[in-house]
Amino acid sequence: MATEFDRLTQALAPEIALQRKLASGGMGTVWLGREVTLDRLVAIKTLNPEQFTAQAAERFVEEAQHASRLLHPNIIRVHYAGDRAGTQFFVMDYVDGDTLHSRLERGALSLEDTVALGHDLLAALAVAHRHAIIHRDVKPANIFLTDGRALLGDFGIAKALDRKSDRETTQGPIGTPLYMPPEQWRGQATARSDLYAVGAVLWEACTGRRWEHLDPGAVRWSEVPASLRPALMRALQPDESARWPDAEAFAAALPARDAPESEPAEMPTRAGPIGWRRLAAAAVAAIATGLAWWFYPAPAATSPPSLVVFPFDQVGALPAGTGHHLAGRAGWYLDRLPRIARRSSEAAARAWRSSDLPVSERLAALTAGSLHADFGLWGQVQGAGTRLEAHLRAFDARLGTSQEFVVAGDAGDLPRLGDEIGLAVVRNLLPDAVGLYQRSRALFTTSTEAAAEFFLGEDAASRDAWKTAAAHYERALRADPAFVQAAWRLGNARRWLVSPETFPPGFFPLDAARERALSPVERMLVNAQFAPTSAQRFALYREAVDSAPHDAYAALLYGDELFHRGPLAGLALDTAVAILRRATTDDSSLAPAWEHLAWALIRQGHRPEAEGAVKELVRVSGGPEESLIYLPALLQAAFALRFEAPAGCAVAGMFPSPRDLALAARGALAFDLPECELAFGRALLATGSPRSPERPNGLVAEGVALMALGRPAAAIARFDSATALFVPSDEADLQAGEWRVVPAALGIPGIPEDEVRAGRARLGAIAASPAGPRAARAAWALGLDAFARGDTAAGGTWRAHLQERGAAAGPLGMLLAALAARGAGDPAAALALTVPVLAYDSAGTRTDPFLRAAVHLLRGEWLAAAGDSAGADRAWLWYENTDAIGWPSAEAQPADVDWALGGFAGARRAALALRRGEQTAGCALAARTRRFWSDPEPAVAASADSLRRLARDCPA
Repeated sequence: MATEFDRLTQALAPEIALQRKLASGGMGTVWLGREVTLDRLVAIKTLNPEQFTAQAAERFVEEAQHASRLLHPNIIRVHYAGDRAGTQFFVMDYVDGDTLHSRLERGALSLEDTVALGHDLLAALAVAHRHAIIHRDVKPANIFLTDGRALLGDFGIAKALDRKSDRETTQGPIGTPLYMPPEQWRGQATARSDLYAVGAVLWEACTGRRWEHLDPGAVRWSEVPASLRPALMRALQPDESARWPDAEAFAAALPARDAPESEPAEMPTRAGPIGWRRLAAAAVAAIATGLAWWFYPAPAATSPPSLVVFPFDQVGALPAGTGHHLAGRAGWYLDRLPRIARRSSEAAARAWRSSDLPVSERLAALTAGSLHADFGLWGQVQGAGTRLEAHLRAFDARLGTSQEFVVAGDAGDLPRLGDEIGLAVVRNLLPDAVGLYQRSRALFTTSTEAAAEFFLGEDAASRDAWKTAAAHYERALRADPAFVQAAWRLGNARRWLVSPETFPPGFFPLDAARERALSPVERMLVNAQFAPTSAQRFALYREAVDSAPHDAYAALLYGDELFHRGPLAGLALDTAVAILRRATTDDSSLAPAWEHLAWALIRQGHRPEAEGAVKELVRVSGGPEESLIYLPALLQAAFALRFEAPAGCAVAGMFPSPRDLALAARGALAFDLPECELAFGRALLATGSPRSPERPNGLVAEGVALMALGRPAAAIARFDSATALFVPSDEADLQAGEWRVVPAALGIPGIPEDEVRAGRARLGAIAASPAGPRAARAAWALGLDAFARGDTAAGGTWRAHLQERGAAAGPLGMLLAALAARGAGDPAAALALTVPVLAYDSAGTRTDPFLRAAVHLLRGEWLAAAGDSAGADRAWLWYENTDAIGWPSAEAQPADVDWALGGFAGARRAALALRRGEQTAGCALAARTRRFWSDPEPAVAASADSLRRLARDCPA
């Protein structure tokens, strides 16, 4: 079978002789080639086939178009684009130099070089803005330094001001969070947004620290040279109208290029006194490294050398874990060096333990084989009295050679000895990185006891033993309460343990002290976990994964976010599957990655891959005692129900306790198994006493399943029965009204009109009461109902009611405002008004369980009416999410509502795809609908018949 290199070589011949891959990442790959006629090196960018979608292709073509229009010495030039043999590509200048991101890792720039950088960037943006193109992603990783000048690249998310593509109305903010002004977070980037980003870049260039303020009045401007302050203070105003009007005005406010000026006395001393312009000759000799995600995505052939640290053996009467402590501490520092890409310690430990080869053969085989590393390190720790010796052996897979060295130290000072081991590794393998290693040593705990417990926790985590890992991390924190890494790992261990408490008390979004204790990638991951909106989380996770393309833990956390919440942003499960595969490829021991991957594949109906993922999960799992919920058993049951017994959902013998059955009952729809959720709910009703908590839980499960199965009238009866058992429960009473009114208002057929009237009456009584948030929610549901019936006057009344309750500015009020705009004939305004609602965490804050389904169903309807069928499909696939708080129990939460209405949304997607002539997708969705609606109520049967006629050419 021809490789990607072979196919591209044939496609580009004879004009270009392809030489090698430069870099590859999530969306694109960049290759080095030689134009035969002109005998010059060029870079060729291709769109990765596995990432091909209509939107990705559009974005790829737009990048080439934008960059090709901009001829300027400070912009990387695109020569031409093409589409040959099914491969889209464009040819551009080959930049043989460094990125500003890589340069700043060595320290801040001088004043002279910062000024020159500003003039170069603003000159480039002035040209782009004159062509009505805004860049939207000005950041150090997209700025290249060569021949004494700065070049701006990566127009992959640039936007033409005279054109607005459909993705601008269906996604959240686009760009890199750390360099985005407030308006860009709202999806409203302008030319002045680019100027803000330049200001943030220049701040970082001259101070050595990232800009992190929205209030310029709180900034210590004494850190900025006096001649730069006025220009940057205005550029970094949060209000875009207060910034420089254009790039030319900003440039005029900077000191003249090459103007000599000394640093003011109050400026702190900064590292890296040699500027990039004086390093231009050296940079020309360097291969482009650390390149940006969309332009030069993730380093490949030019990436930093990779290192794997295997567990150290120990001999003699040494305390247990001494060898593991020393290997872990040295590896921890090495992990933070930008010139080393360290492989997962968990994967290394597991591979080392599973091999019975002699040490020297094992070191070579694992380094060059399964772990694909350039260097491998193993050691043996020996002790005599107060002296310890680490006998180290390093294998160079590139040359096939080994070297040995010894590091000795005090047995009572393991932290120092671990540091010296790491330093010895750097000196022997990568001597140019010694200075960087010395700076990284301050990041870790100085407590021997805390470090020992931490590494024991890491070892337990490598075996998926989450309860044991959490206990070790807790002991590490007791020994050193300021140990930030242990606190973070403890939070994540509790997450995989499925503990009600995730992050330990006192672990909050990072302050400056905590940030200094973490590596840049760790900071991005922690900030992503605490980001207030999904758009911010996705952006930070993506930046972290792009910054560390071989970090399996980063890929795991990003894949987890995509799996649970990606569909809420219009990202299909395929996106999560791709990232989770990347995590399991880099570290096959990551049980949570296998859990999520198996779950997604089962839901998608991919039997062979799902079976393999379930088997791998069972292989690496730590056992039932290590987690409050043993997911391997649940996933094995889900696999059997989906693929081996599709005609029935037998309960007997499948679940060991009512508690396990309850988990399955409220989670079966997360696997697209509504018939099983119905069967499990019925089984729950037969367990325990008449007043046991399992009974209302079973009734809610039945109601949700019946709604998804196209039997809404029967579903309402179950919800009423559950309400009678949830005593007292104001929430259940409110939901009983909402189940009658909200789905009907959203166009869900089959709810009897007398039930809808009863629901209105119940909600009206709640809205008239002094019930606080409950009254506002009831008013919102009634406003939704009024607008759906075309009664804009009543809708306006309920909007005013929300205003009286102080909820008009919240997501419920925003959705009613959008409905009012739609009723007034302004669909564009309606879509714009719902964008902030999409960013609202309806699960985490429990505003209203119906809000999320309502906003996605309505947006899909409006986008379809506007002719944006792709946008409508992205809106309607929201039901694929698994964004639940813990495991659903008690009254319905947003995930229950999403899954219940997902059957109807799937039918809409099927009809949309079939009308567009997309037979493969449409037929698959139609088959799903047939499975869901095998025995629907009459009103739903009519919808099923209509879809059946559309799908008449689909396979039976």
